[in-house]
Amino acid sequence: MRVMTYNIKGGINKARRASEGWTYQDNINGIVKVIAAQNPDVVVLQEVDKGRLRSEAMDQISWLSEKLGYHGVFGRSFFDPQADGSVGEYGNGLLSRYHISAWRVEPLWHRDYNLPGEPKWVIEPRSCLVAEILAPEPIIIMGLHLSTTADQRQEQLRQVSELVRMEKDKPLVLMGDFNAQLPELRASAVAGELTSLLSEVHGFTFPNGKEAASTIDHIWVSSHWRVDSVWVVSEQQGISDHNPVVADLTLI
Repeated sequence: MRVMTYNIKGGINKARRASEGWTYQDNINGIVKVIAAQNPDVVVLQEVDKGRLRSEAMDQISWLSEKLGYHGVFGRSFFDPQADGSVGEYGNGLLSRYHISAWRVEPLWHRDYNLPGEPKWVIEPRSCLVAEILAPEPIIIMGLHLSTTADQRQEQLRQVSELVRMEKDKPLVLMGDFNAQLPELRASAVAGELTSLLSEVHGFTFPNGKEAASTIDHIWVSSHWRVDSVWVVSEQQGISDHNPVVADLTLI
């Protein structure tokens, strides 16, 4: 089974948007091409929009699933009131070639106040999308996007480790934008439950392309899996500001 995690930046990487001739439709079509080129069976996506004006009010998961021929679910992290009076949504997504038999969104803890000097967005709600796919055996896929601040992230990692323990008898893959590098994650509760597939040897994931200098997007797996290969896709065009991570796994 080939799995992939990709932070798509709402389909509107600001650095690329500033370039001459950029259009949102070109960029979202670029995301389709990036995913299709890797031919994954399961993809988790972060920074996904639904009904937000910045991304032309598109339901991105519905659109991507139709374009790519996948089953898809969107897991909302928060509502976002729009300038025209409508209400958009923002969160994580899952695309799967296999039937998605069940799914839910697990809210993750966040502060309700800012520390001095923090931008307001650092306390935005975060979540973990938990799904069961039938491949044909039941497999648990978790897709998350954690906080950029250490205090919130540590509590979120503790919560995620509890979610993992709840599913410990099933093959499980945990993927996403952890906003943390491996030393921090290896010291977290998650490391006691799962094995990381990624190290700096495979390549950096942020920012995108060859300028990437940190590894904050990760794939972790339960002991049910044999890892056949892992790689980081160096995405030079700036479709997003993250590089995708891909792995080939076999149940043992």
